[in-house]
Amino acid sequence: MRPLVWLLWDAASAVLAERFLAEGALPNLAHLAEQGTRAAARPAWPCAQTPPGMATLITGAEASVHGVYGYREAARPRALHSALETETGFDARRLRAEPFWTTAARAGRTVTLVFAPLAAPYDAYARGGVWAPGTGPSILTFDGYGHVLAGQAVHRSSELEKTPEGLRLVLPLAEKPPSVLFKPGPTSVRVEGPEGVAELRERRPAALFLGPTVGVTLVLLALGKDEFTVWRSGIWNVHSSDPEAAEELCQRAGPFLGSGAGHAHREGSLPDPDADYLATLAAEARFFARASAFAVELGADVTVVYEPCIDETGHLFQDLYEQGSERGLALIRESYRLADEHLGAVLERVPEDAIVAIASDHGQQGVRRLFRPNVVLREAGLLATDEAGRIDLDRTKVLYGPAANGFLLVNAEGSLRGIVPRAEVGEVARRAVEVLLAHQDSGGPLLLGAHLAGEVTPSGRVPESDAGDVCLIAAPHVALGTGAVGAAVDVGSGGQHTTAVDVPELDALFLVAGPGVPRLGRLASRIDNADVAPTLARLIGIPRPAHATGRALWDAKI
Repeated sequence: MRPLVWLLWDAASAVLAERFLAEGALPNLAHLAEQGTRAAARPAWPCAQTPPGMATLITGAEASVHGVYGYREAARPRALHSALETETGFDARRLRAEPFWTTAARAGRTVTLVFAPLAAPYDAYARGGVWAPGTGPSILTFDGYGHVLAGQAVHRSSELEKTPEGLRLVLPLAEKPPSVLFKPGPTSVRVEGPEGVAELRERRPAALFLGPTVGVTLVLLALGKDEFTVWRSGIWNVHSSDPEAAEELCQRAGPFLGSGAGHAHREGSLPDPDADYLATLAAEARFFARASAFAVELGADVTVVYEPCIDETGHLFQDLYEQGSERGLALIRESYRLADEHLGAVLERVPEDAIVAIASDHGQQGVRRLFRPNVVLREAGLLATDEAGRIDLDRTKVLYGPAANGFLLVNAEGSLRGIVPRAEVGEVARRAVEVLLAHQDSGGPLLLGAHLAGEVTPSGRVPESDAGDVCLIAAPHVALGTGAVGAAVDVGSGGQHTTAVDVPELDALFLVAGPGVPRLGRLASRIDNADVAPTLARLIGIPRPAHATGRALWDAKI
């Protein structure tokens, strides 16, 4: 029985991974690559956001089968909700296809999931849950992202409350908000929390627990004679199917740290933006490395761990990299190097007979133009806004939904505040497509096409109308915005991965090595991310996931 350790590298691009391998920047990935097979992989279609992308990875099924459509999705069933209501796409109970780890548990394998997307809530996998393993072993899950208590912030000492004991910061928690005291010195800042103390030195992270599974990470960004600046992480509460294991993980890895200072960088609130951001990103990566090391040492037959740093960095700097900026290249390279460092911590602990896989849900593409379909729909008389610029459903026939996952929603009768007769839904959808496809600017087409719900295309089947009535296929380097006022087209920036257009930078990375894995190096042809779960299932000797549409790579010549 071969154990499997599977690392989910969010947004790792096959193109960039190859570049950094050639540069020698990723020694742990290079070591693994020498022993196995790697490939560029087509991401989920039509929407390559993280939830549908990860769902395709873990189920081996396309989006029209697995039923996950974006970060946010139209609330289901649509008949009971308005076209402005959304729900998270990260909830495992939304899956309509069996995930790999349930298949493994049904086959008698023990499973540990460490902050993996779609591994929560645990109710989905508990006895009686929709993806419970039946008589198989229980699935051990750890979740932090689903239990955020407060967002991140940058604090300056001049803004803190002065008290005789020190400078007080009240943390923004809903129940009994705790406070921490800062006491600056010549070279460091002492911080006292409700359950401990820490010494802050410039750009060195320090963690304070607020409870057994709740805590905060602080990074001193600047220390002057009269003022200092501190980045405070978001605050999360780690939940697990085994509460004692959650406490053990936190004691080993520290408080959950689900993101670096990406938001603060975007807002311009960091004193030295790039260096400060990288300091917080390193803290995030090393938290995940410690958590993964803890999980691997538990010795499950299947261990799945998550790595977020590449995605956060690509969203900030992918456009700069594509413009040839050395700064953008250096920042993105560092995010891959930190992911490689995380991989190294895992490789130190995996047993010799283990199969190790790295898979990403998508790559990243720079944004050059921002297109707002709702502005065009409003100008065509298909959408209306109130005086504040908000969409007025009582006068709106069709809209690009607030889920921002590529789907138009016809505001049909039978849903809350719906006005379009059911018999006219198709005509309204076609009229919307007509006006949107006709809209261009000097940069060329903004949309490559649009497909009706359930339509079969050369790229795959469009999900049914629970996702939306029309799927918009944005042109390369075009992001779709939900605003309904202002210009229809603006200059864009950063990186995105909503529409899964066939461009190399959006291709995901897949690499697998270990006993039974052919040493084929880099495959010349692209695979599909739906092939990953069936391939890994075959390698560890379990059935393919029940609803998989992909193929095991070694079922056919590659």
